[in-house]
Amino acid sequence: MISIDKNAFLNCFELLSVTIGDGVTSIGSKSFAACTKLTDVYCLAKAVPTTNSDAFSSYLVDRYTLHVPAALVESYKSTTPWSGFKDIVALDGEATKCAKPTIKVEDGILTFNCQTEGVTYVASYNFSNEGTKKGGSQLVLAGNTICHVSVYATKEGYLNSETATADVELNVCVKGDVDGDGKVNVADHVRLSDIILNRNK
Repeated sequence: MISIDKNAFLNCFELLSVTIGDGVTSIGSKSFAACTKLTDVYCLAKAVPTTNSDAFSSYLVDRYTLHVPAALVESYKSTTPWSGFKDIVALDGEATKCAKPTIKVEDGILTFNCQTEGVTYVASYNFSNEGTKKGGSQLVLAGNTICHVSVYATKEGYLNSETATADVELNVCVKGDVDGDGKVNVADHVRLSDIILNRNK
């Protein structure tokens, strides 16, 4: 493990920029505290270094620009104290990778979200259920259907994200299927009659 010791650059008032090497894995307490003229930090580490929350002065960190490998931009944005930097950008010549999207189902509505703003989602869906019928260009879903969802995020000038997957349970009724069992039969007629006559279940 290669570390930057605590207080290593404490009170270096004339320090304008710093480059943290690719072998650094940890940064100690107050390593860059009170560096009042610091504007740019270049971190070449292959993974986000373990860092004390006070490695940079909290009252100065929002003035700094952090330059990191493109694949790690989103990781730095979600890790303190790095997340407090004014800007976190990919090193020159590198394209930033879109963050991996999340998949959410609420009230029957499927939505995707991504920490990278302005992305386009590319999704694919696979359904599996005995009540699912394919006919020509139509896909008829019936009963409790499992939908396997795969989605990745893309954006011009960015690398595509990793693919997120989820198995989503859907309850889709066939037209005329009043009781939701995936079939249309006498039981649906009885249930419909009960609803019309306001009978109890």
